[in-house]
Amino acid sequence: MRKAAFALLVAVSTAAPAGAGDVPELHGHVKLQSSLQLFRHDDLGALLAGSHPDDSTLDLRLDTVWRRSRWDLAVDAQLLAIGGDGVNARSNPLAGDLAGFLLGVPTPSDQLQWLDLSHTFSSGGSRLVFGRLDRLSVGYTGDRLVMRLGRQALSWGGGLVFQVLDLFNPFPPTVIDTDYKPGTDMLTAQWLLAGGDDLQAVVVPRRPGPGRRVSADASSLAVKWHHFAGSTEVELMGARHYADTVAGIGASGNLGGGVWRVNATYTALAHGGRVTSLLANLDRSWVWGGRNAYGFVEYFRNGFGTPSLDRGAAALPESLLVRLARGELFNLGRNELAGGLRFEWTPRLALEPTVIVNLDDLSSMLLFRVTFDWLENLQLDAGLQTGAGPRGTEYGGVPVGFPSPYAAPGRRIWLRLSRYF
Repeated sequence: MRKAAFALLVAVSTAAPAGAGDVPELHGHVKLQSSLQLFRHDDLGALLAGSHPDDSTLDLRLDTVWRRSRWDLAVDAQLLAIGGDGVNARSNPLAGDLAGFLLGVPTPSDQLQWLDLSHTFSSGGSRLVFGRLDRLSVGYTGDRLVMRLGRQALSWGGGLVFQVLDLFNPFPPTVIDTDYKPGTDMLTAQWLLAGGDDLQAVVVPRRPGPGRRVSADASSLAVKWHHFAGSTEVELMGARHYADTVAGIGASGNLGGGVWRVNATYTALAHGGRVTSLLANLDRSWVWGGRNAYGFVEYFRNGFGTPSLDRGAAALPESLLVRLARGELFNLGRNELAGGLRFEWTPRLALEPTVIVNLDDLSSMLLFRVTFDWLENLQLDAGLQTGAGPRGTEYGGVPVGFPSPYAAPGRRIWLRLSRYF
């Protein structure tokens, strides 16, 4: 099936009529990143990787696009080489899915996607080298119809830190690198309507487990209508996501020189139960002391979350654990608030503080990032992330066993040099 799908992609692209723009577009990046984490002695991260694990990553990416008339073929290849204590902790039987969550180690596998386009070149001890095709898709752009088949990225909704309408590989709130959203195998179609409205449809085939056939209960089908009502934009979404039924609505508009957004979803769980989630934010830009500034505030009502975490991970709802494992949700709390600022100290130097607060237990996650445009296409980034709060809270540490190690974010210091071409 996977070989047939790949052959279909190539055949469709090469069969497209020749025309202007046959020369491929090439671009990409090289990134070097180093990170150091600090855990308390009874943190789960310390038991897995030591009290101060460090990791280094080399990220190579090459993006290519061939265009012929109304057709295009996009192929993005990525190679990651990672070495350090976090990689070594992946083999710890206690780690499970928590290694990536606590230590930031990516998963080198596409075994649950329609196509397995990843390959591990070297794995053992404290090293991991793997590559993947993060984009592989054929697209058609007509006067009203736009279609794309294959691995691609799609984002829905208006979340700035948290996500409600974005069901497909959303970014975690504490993600360091947001240049590229991870690709997902899907078929997308968009029909442009009169007046600026449009309809989008998405089919995402998945496997319920490694080596298993694509299953309807593990796949997704979603439709979204985008409508302009004066200065307000409205989105209506309906989806069959895994075996659940999801209805969503979103709206956005202008307010006081900024932009407001509200998103909400209602999920009918396959095994019973109804869950409602809500997101609302406001952001705007202004000039502060002669310097450019941008700020935002966002509230997230996580219907799958829990208002109390002092009973530990064993008491978390099954519906929440499933979405954590699938990478759809990243927060445990019921009510979350985030606020952030980007301040351009100079045209080349920007400071970005962000805070995330669990409104139920008042624990918090503090993030600070400095971005320096060193030279043309050369950028230097550095940052600090730290959790704050008592034990038994989301960002202070959630008990995961007895005697209790705690799943806590600890402190992370990181530095990255990026060269774009």
